[in-house]
Amino acid sequence: NGTVDTAVVKFTIDYPQEQLDDLQHRLEHYRGWESSTPLEHHDEDHWTWGIPQENLTDLVNHWKLAYDWRRFEAQINQDLFATGIDGLRIVFKHLEPAADAVRRSPVILLHGWPGSITEFSTLQEMMRADG
Repeated sequence: NGTVDTAVVKFTIDYPQEQLDDLQHRLEHYRGWESSTPLEHHDEDHWTWGIPQENLTDLVNHWKLAYDWRRFEAQINQDLFATGIDGLRIVFKHLEPAADAVRRSPVILLHGWPGSITEFSTLQEMMRADG
């Protein structure tokens, strides 16, 4: 019917393990490429033709060997809620200030697309501590 529930409910990000296993498989089988673009050898503007192989390999290795999705998922799920506003589902964090912080006016932080609430992670901790 196109309506979205306006109740505020706990929201959880929970990717199926099967999807994470598939990602790990793809990362483990990343091959890169043998040829290089002429611009990869210049000091300036080497991203003109796309991501340089060295940068992509570093990113793949980070995701394959160091990144812990479940830890990130648990962190982002803290204080995460959803509600409906004007027919749209809005996912948000509701942060309470520290017990000894001075209470201040509510603040709403919004991000656009592409974007994510992770852009505010450092700010969240500062706001929680300072009230």
